[in-house]
Amino acid sequence: MTNFSSNEMDGPVRMVSIARGNMENIQMTRRQLSWSDFNDLMEQQKAMQERIKTLEQQPIGSEEAKVGLLGEENGNVGDSPPDEEVPLNESQIEARYDKYELPESTYTLLMTENLISIPFATGIIAAAISMMCLVLALKNELDNETPGNPLGLPAGVRTEVRMAQYLGVLVGVLMEDEIPQALELIGKGAEQKIAAISDARFFSMRRVVLPSLLRMVVGYTFLCCLFLTVVQENTVLDIFFDVLALEFVERIDDVIIGLSKRGFFGRELRVVTNNRLYIETSRESHTFRRWTKRFIRFVYIFNVLLGIVMVTYGTITQHNG
Repeated sequence: MTNFSSNEMDGPVRMVSIARGNMENIQMTRRQLSWSDFNDLMEQQKAMQERIKTLEQQPIGSEEAKVGLLGEENGNVGDSPPDEEVPLNESQIEARYDKYELPESTYTLLMTENLISIPFATGIIAAAISMMCLVLALKNELDNETPGNPLGLPAGVRTEVRMAQYLGVLVGVLMEDEIPQALELIGKGAEQKIAAISDARFFSMRRVVLPSLLRMVVGYTFLCCLFLTVVQENTVLDIFFDVLALEFVERIDDVIIGLSKRGFFGRELRVVTNNRLYIETSRESHTFRRWTKRFIRFVYIFNVLLGIVMVTYGTITQHNG
């Protein structure tokens, strides 16, 4: 009669135990997935059951049993490679965003900090600086008007300049992030009310909406400056330089946040800006989230079309000076 060591006896038993544990995890996961993943999960469970039967029938101490033990310990079934990544479906991707990190911005300070505090005042000052710079730029463009030419459009613009005007509008709208960020934050504020997670921090909708509206005001002031600047320039480089300059002015808050995180504006701002805060939602809000994204997509398209209409009007007017 063949004698087996204790390690050889324990191996298959431990192996089957691990396999059964993996199957239990699959059964628990099944309750959490949507119906679209149910068939795939049932196939995985069936394969795991067949795997357990195969392992129970293998001779004690065999090489196949040892290989199977290593595979089960590493979380692999059958001949699947250990490092193979399973593609995520849409519902699993959405689940990753159930815990939404608030953006690193001075506008976030207006949402999270006390009204009478240095961080809140910093957020107000940063927004005021951006708005003041954009308003000055807008006034400068409006001052270029002449009798019969209220937008100050130049005459005789070359073809390459017209092409650069359309590209400048497209690039500027894509780079403008305040408007979509504001809409997304408003959507997240509504999502947290739908989810109603008891142990999560709840942000007042007023504290979410008001800073977001301020973001949108800054964003659309930027777009007004962008459209006027693009149609008034008569060289390609001037168009792209102006787009970049306006984008820098709009993102002054990012510069202030970066300096605050490094401690250049005091200890309190350093602590606040280095802490991460989240808006927590759940699967119940995924449908609303999809509609929010569709609306943001519509706003992007609307802004691009608005810029194209503006440039087209300028193109038609520039033929006549």
